[in-house]
Amino acid sequence: GSKRPVAECFAAYQAKGNPLALLSCKDNTVLCTLHIECKESPALVTHCQNDHHTFLGTTTASGVTFEVVLTNLTSDVLMFDIGGPARQRDESYWTSADSSFWSGSHRNDKRLNRSNILFPFSPNRVTQNWL
Repeated sequence: GSKRPVAECFAAYQAKGNPLALLSCKDNTVLCTLHIECKESPALVTHCQNDHHTFLGTTTASGVTFEVVLTNLTSDVLMFDIGGPARQRDESYWTSADSSFWSGSHRNDKRLNRSNILFPFSPNRVTQNWL
């Protein structure tokens, strides 16, 4: 019999600015990026000097307005929280069968970002502090 050709398609993205990239623990694939965007001043995300597991967002000016931009670079839907205690797996939401899960305000207690659902390749802007 004849075999059908198999083709793969890849896309490359160049990050703007100085983002923080969240990598897969399994194979170091970039899952999503976090940018700090500030119109009045350059901004970046960096690790704290004495703790490489803690990160700090910084701008070159004080008292400026900024946005945190989260971008999911996978083909799956991700949940990304900024701040608050670590999440525990909640079996009642695990199958995503409850439509309120996708509302963008799902269980966002004590988090910087109110909308923590990241859809593929769609930037999610955090313009207000919800802590």
